[in-house]
Amino acid sequence: MNNCEYFNKENIINEIKLFLVKTIDKNSIYNEFSFQYEFGIYLRDKLEKYGYRVEFERNIEYFNLKKEDYEKKEIDICVYKKDNDFKEKYAFELKYPAHKYYIKDKTKKMSGEYPMRMFQFIKDIKFIQELKNKGNFTKTFSIVLVDDRLFYENGITNRKKNLNVVYKYFRENNSLMGNFEFKYNGEVKSIDLGNYKYDIEWNKIYENNESRFYVVESKNNK
Repeated sequence: MNNCEYFNKENIINEIKLFLVKTIDKNSIYNEFSFQYEFGIYLRDKLEKYGYRVEFERNIEYFNLKKEDYEKKEIDICVYKKDNDFKEKYAFELKYPAHKYYIKDKTKKMSGEYPMRMFQFIKDIKFIQELKNKGNFTKTFSIVLVDDRLFYENGITNRKKNLNVVYKYFRENNSLMGNFEFKYNGEVKSIDLGNYKYDIEWNKIYENNESRFYVVESKNNK
């Protein structure tokens, strides 16, 4: 197997959907760690026979990268062939704000959690962009799974308010590009995606289910 056969974006989307159909109703995925672990095991079962290693939380220094040059220090899931000096290597960053598990009272809303989580999604995109263009990874992906429709749809009462903030990139089909700022606990943080343009395209797992996921693949150097 070469990288064209498995690691193209459309195939990764199909693989995520197949994986989620098998696992999501079995309560195998109940938080972010379980999402990362179960998908990593799924990849390992698929790829080990082709000589790939699938590992969790690898520090980027393992790939001879300097931590101070990157948005994050560890890769959620990395896939590589060790016998070719890391010339072929892939990275996956996964997020799952498991709303239905940690909010027992369905009348409560996450309120400030939505923009904070969305900012974390953008941070992952920045990281995979860095791994691709500075770290020479073959391909890198950011995958987000949600079970709360307010990550991908506007609420009726605050539709106008959301158009000019981070919500619009995840709810209104606007392209992510440029600099993003987020204020949390009195501190302003920023993420700059530069001139790279990313579109968030939510995918259904199956009908009559609120869960959605998206896959973003990093862009090549400009």
